[in-house]
Amino acid sequence: MKKTNKYQEFTKMGNGDLQYNYITKWPIYKLDVLNKKGLWNTLQTICESIKNDDKFDMLTEHQIEKFFFKRPEIDFEINFFLNTMDKCFVFKFKNKIYCYTFGEIKRKNGRKIFVRFYFDYNKLFSEL
Repeated sequence: MKKTNKYQEFTKMGNGDLQYNYITKWPIYKLDVLNKKGLWNTLQTICESIKNDDKFDMLTEHQIEKFFFKRPEIDFEINFFLNTMDKCFVFKFKNKIYCYTFGEIKRKNGRKIFVRFYFDYNKLFSEL
């Protein structure tokens, strides 16, 4: 019988990426930013290609305020995890607004970051 740690904090996703076993609608990921095949670099590559093709829609401050007003649970989660994930990125693509937060893990010399996507990143990848 294979030994398992029933108090394990995370699940391995491959390429050095981990998903924390925190039961929530939006999982917390611990991603390796230096791995070219990892989730973080895949997302950054996709965002750069969308940006270069001018497919990002411009967001006004009013639209961002309206987004958080209609989704107070996201605003609460961002504020709750502000010490861990202090950067927030909001963008609009194909008339949908997407948001994610991230923060560097200081003890790992900038190699690992915490990330929380407030959307299904697989659906975003499939739309491209």
